[in-house]
Amino acid sequence: MDHYMNIFNTYDKNIITFVFFALFSLLLFFHMHTGSIVHAQPSGEVVNFPDRQFEIAVREQIGKMSGTIDSSELMFLDELELESRGIRDLTGIEYFPNLDNLRASNNNITDLSPLIGHPSIRIVNLGDNLISDLSPLAQIPNLEWVYLWNNRISDLSPLKGTQIRTLYLNNNMVSDLSPIAEMNRLEDLGISENPSINNVEMLQPLTNSTIERLDLDGLRIRSLGPITTMLNLKRLDINGTQITDIAGIDKLTGLEDLSISGLRLNDYSPIKNLPFLEWLSISNTNWTTEQINNLVSPGSFQYLKGLTCYQCNLTDISFVKNLPYIERLELFDNKISDISPVYDLQYLNSLTLERNQIRDITGFAEMIGFGYDSYIRVYDNPLTAESIEVARNMESRGVFIEYPQFATPTPTPLPTPTPTPPANAVLFNDYNLEKGIRKEAGLGQNGYILRKDVAEITRLELDNLSIYDISGIEQLPNLTNLRLPNNNITDISPLKNAKKLKKLKLNNNSIRDLSPLYELKLEKIDVFGNNISDLNLNPANLKHIIDLNIGDNNFNDANQLFEVLGQLENVQKLGLFNIEPMDNLGWMSNGVFNTDSGEEGLWRLNIIGTSITDISDLSSLSNFTDGISVEGEEPRFAYNSECLSDESKEKVQSFKIDTNDMPDPNNCGFHNTTSSNQNFNNNQNFNNNIGFPTFNGGSFFQDPQLEQAIMQEVGFSYAMLSDLNALSGINSINLSGRQIYSLEGIQTLMNLTEIDISNNNIEDLWWLEPLYNLEHINISNNPIYDIGMLRNFPRLRWLDMSRINNNNLWDLTGGNLGSSLETLIVYQSGIDDSHMDALTNLYNLREFIAPENNISRVDSLRGLNNFANGGQIILSNNGIYDLGPLYDNPSLCCGLILEIMNNPLNQNSYDNIANELRRRGVEVIVGEGQYTNNQNYSNQTSTTFLGTDIGYTGGGDGTSFFYEEEGNSRGFLFNVDSTPEWATSLGLNDLNTLLDPTVIAIFGIFITLLGTVAQMARGR
Repeated sequence: MDHYMNIFNTYDKNIITFVFFALFSLLLFFHMHTGSIVHAQPSGEVVNFPDRQFEIAVREQIGKMSGTIDSSELMFLDELELESRGIRDLTGIEYFPNLDNLRASNNNITDLSPLIGHPSIRIVNLGDNLISDLSPLAQIPNLEWVYLWNNRISDLSPLKGTQIRTLYLNNNMVSDLSPIAEMNRLEDLGISENPSINNVEMLQPLTNSTIERLDLDGLRIRSLGPITTMLNLKRLDINGTQITDIAGIDKLTGLEDLSISGLRLNDYSPIKNLPFLEWLSISNTNWTTEQINNLVSPGSFQYLKGLTCYQCNLTDISFVKNLPYIERLELFDNKISDISPVYDLQYLNSLTLERNQIRDITGFAEMIGFGYDSYIRVYDNPLTAESIEVARNMESRGVFIEYPQFATPTPTPLPTPTPTPPANAVLFNDYNLEKGIRKEAGLGQNGYILRKDVAEITRLELDNLSIYDISGIEQLPNLTNLRLPNNNITDISPLKNAKKLKKLKLNNNSIRDLSPLYELKLEKIDVFGNNISDLNLNPANLKHIIDLNIGDNNFNDANQLFEVLGQLENVQKLGLFNIEPMDNLGWMSNGVFNTDSGEEGLWRLNIIGTSITDISDLSSLSNFTDGISVEGEEPRFAYNSECLSDESKEKVQSFKIDTNDMPDPNNCGFHNTTSSNQNFNNNQNFNNNIGFPTFNGGSFFQDPQLEQAIMQEVGFSYAMLSDLNALSGINSINLSGRQIYSLEGIQTLMNLTEIDISNNNIEDLWWLEPLYNLEHINISNNPIYDIGMLRNFPRLRWLDMSRINNNNLWDLTGGNLGSSLETLIVYQSGIDDSHMDALTNLYNLREFIAPENNISRVDSLRGLNNFANGGQIILSNNGIYDLGPLYDNPSLCCGLILEIMNNPLNQNSYDNIANELRRRGVEVIVGEGQYTNNQNYSNQTSTTFLGTDIGYTGGGDGTSFFYEEEGNSRGFLFNVDSTPEWATSLGLNDLNTLLDPTVIAIFGIFITLLGTVAQMARGR
């Protein structure tokens, strides 16, 4: 027995010796392996990036989150993806000698000088930044494709003579396009949404260019003008312009792609003569069946491959049968119920029909053309169960189809509705006009509007709604104040019998004829920015006019203007901006025009952009010579000193009325050296673009309540409201609860970082757009109809948009907010589950406060990672039942406040998940008596990999890591800010090293062998 025991002990010792030798070898290999991971560095220059966000993006791209970066590691990168990082400085870009494509949109970049002389860059995408100076781009020798949408660019001269082939400058401040005439390789140009381009003649430099693709979307141009001579054009986008006549477009015989959506054309027939047209967009137009059938008639558009007609009020699509080679149809957001006409289109492979009234798509089953590369959208339609089954079968055979997952029951047939509306119904042809009137009358979207519903409406404000037809408005019998600026109105004849109307604002439309106003006794008329050529007003009613703004129209007959203006007996405010034929003020001295002093006489006048050089006739106006004080508004004379004679300049100096000089030698009417187009580039304190207003017979601030609020809040005198330097010195302002209805003029506070406009009557946020520095915005409790422009603020960190019924969180996505927004408050805003997925695009969110909404799911919070260490999620008074998705997000820990009272949580969420979250360090508030306090918890979270647990605990100084094998409760734990020497010797000074799969596997083997040795040593 002793003999066998000795043999066993000897054998046991040999095994132990072997095991220790194996462990020693394993440790040696492990040390060599981890050392190579952490310490091996290529030779070359160490690269430092001043901008931390730039450095992080580069590290992610090369897969190296720690250690120094060597220049040789960047040498062969030909593409950099830097979108939405909050990057300000591109210094370090010179270490990428082979870089071909730089994508750095949606950042805070202002300076492009680091790009100077780069030898290889061909493509730069720098959209959504803060760039104004393009001169560095002229020094990139191989640059060909440039994308600079949503910046602050006004001067294109640095690009003169460059070899750029594609240039996108959408939504900037460009006005002078002459440098483009010297870009002889340019093929693709985008200049949409540049408000300073407000006259088609400004496009003249493009006429002899090589441009093949031109995007003019949203420009304030009223005709095609020189565009019809650009014979190289293959693609043209004039969506949303003010063009009403496209005669001459058929000269562009090479056009292949044409977008004319949102136009109000009388005649569409010229586009039928484009022989090579393949793609056509005619959306945002209320087509009748007759109109669309006349346009898409048999034999027309024989080679058309794609047609887009969404929001077109379509009910009958039989016209598609006349498009035999059509491949793509986009017909969403219409009223279509019968789609059988598409079943015969044998080349069709892309079809979008969402948000219609379609129930039956069974005919798709027979369309053999739909295959693996086909795309169909029919969601948001009341499909039958049979149609759902067809959609699933198509999906199974490889068709990409989006459809509702559940069928809509066949509705019970309703009684046949009365074929004619009731006799007392008020009918409107324009959906947006009707929608606005329903809102004003407090009516829902269903049922007829009756005369009694609109009888009490006296004031109507419908700005920026794309209204084109105001018929029906004549049935508002007590209307006294009507505002319809920034729409697409051409015909105002429905106003002919609006006898009680006193104030009318129709600026920035497409109106040509004022004769319908002939019999009206109007006190205020604002028709600035239309196509009016004849001031056809009734002489008998001119005495009633107190405020008249007719600037920026197409007047040609100066004598006719003088005859009308000279009879303005009681006018107090007069806007003549940009009327070139206006060359004198002699009509003011005819004995009729009012020269009385005080508020009964003229005390506001704008002659900028006219041909007037002599203002001596103003000497007869005592308000100008003696001064005047008017309660509520500042008297003012706006002029251009560059256009006046020396004697007139001296005369201005003697005036006691407040004056506003806009010096510009290129804005002097017929005396211009170049053109009469609006241009204030010579005034360093005043940029006339979308961001800054002009005195068009009025002041910066159109709303007296806004003026009063600013004066009270910052202690300004009234005179200071016209001082741009003073206004630009305001950084923070609280305008809450001041009954403000318009923000026009707020853009002059150009350095604002914080603004509170809550609890007012504001509908339009457009005037905030130029305020790029805003970090803190409160717009809560206003009747705002569109929040989409908020996504473009690059520095916005805090946003409260509570109690706004039109909130859609998706409107905040796609811009700059993803990298900047930290706090979002949407209390009582109708937010439901369909909005919540938008939060995944707001990836820096730390506080989400959304009580009293319609939220039932919190899945979207699973992927957000910045709530720890002081973040908040407040979702009380919703319909949430499951907290499981919050548990799945390990970053929800360590100081997070989660308030979720008064929700129908399930038992598991109450009893288990809430307590698990508390153990992580979350302060969970679910209501009194609904959870058990647990004061002893850790904030440890973990995940399983290769059968072992690797986890981390946050909080304190640094971050801790632990390793724990199943069945072993000890493990080990160390802090990366004070790594033990033994861990450093093994290369464990880095989270990336610790989580390397090879390292984890070696650790697993090591612990297993160690356990075996320990058991053998104990004799087991």
